[in-house]
Amino acid sequence: MLTVSRLTKQFAEAGCKAANFEIAWFSNSQKLVFARSCDGFTSDDPGSQSLYTSNTSGIKGTKLVRNLEVGGYPPKTEISSEFYLSPDGQQVAFVKEKNIYKMNADGSGMTKLTKSPGEYISGGSELVWSPDRTKIAFLFGAYPKQQIYTINADGTNLKNLTNNPQNEVYNVKLFWSPDSSRMAYYYNKPGDSAGEQQDIYLLDINRGTAKNLTQKPRNYDEISWSPDGKFIAFVAGEFNNQKLYTINADGNQLNQLATRLKPSEISQLAWSTDSQQIAFIFNEIQGDKSNLYVINRDGSALTKLTNDKDLNASSPVWQPQ
Repeated sequence: MLTVSRLTKQFAEAGCKAANFEIAWFSNSQKLVFARSCDGFTSDDPGSQSLYTSNTSGIKGTKLVRNLEVGGYPPKTEISSEFYLSPDGQQVAFVKEKNIYKMNADGSGMTKLTKSPGEYISGGSELVWSPDRTKIAFLFGAYPKQQIYTINADGTNLKNLTNNPQNEVYNVKLFWSPDSSRMAYYYNKPGDSAGEQQDIYLLDINRGTAKNLTQKPRNYDEISWSPDGKFIAFVAGEFNNQKLYTINADGNQLNQLATRLKPSEISQLAWSTDSQQIAFIFNEIQGDKSNLYVINRDGSALTKLTNDKDLNASSPVWQPQ
């Protein structure tokens, strides 16, 4: 069970426009790896992608591994995507020169994975590591006519899993099952650019077959598998009118959680390692602040963990047990 204890600041630096963080625990559970992306302050200024490590002892334990400039005019071309961390924090994937690369979290061992240039992050799609760290999934092709592909982490076996030229992918997030055998994703009906006619599908990686899990077209977001693979948590509803649900991975027993919270923006779902609790970010409509909540899988014990009037909570990651 989660206990609330000392809040420790790990990072402090000058302002960053449109800051975005990705965080992973290193394999020994005593070290953090995190990536930060920043936009340029004007259209002519380059943005940046930064990679850090931290020993969790505080700001003094955080070290900058690499900082790369992106965009601007004339454009910087050191990297053309964010850094995408492997689940154990030991490696990072990114797009450079229209190819997928990886490197170690300490900045060493940069390796080109794909064989030819292509649209690997079209429409804002991401590179998503499988939990067993053997594969990277991504959407390939010109947005929105994209297909779901995987490639082995050593650069072998590039594979098209969907192979449906009629696909129109507007919501571009992919979610691996804990055993790396399946993938959940949103499928929009053709022409549904607003995402009002989506369903959540499960894709069997080995068979290449897909199953409609929800069978109720609406706006879905923020899929998260429980570590035991039995449940999927997700958010449904339009922006600022969202509700939190769980569903069995076989499509049965749909349950709404946190019913006493007023409908608002819910994001960044994170299961505890024992699959018994879900942490999430809830946007407080009054004051426009985001706080961290946790709730039991059965819907009980809803708890607000942060209540800072000056800070917004984001990117929750449970420490491995």
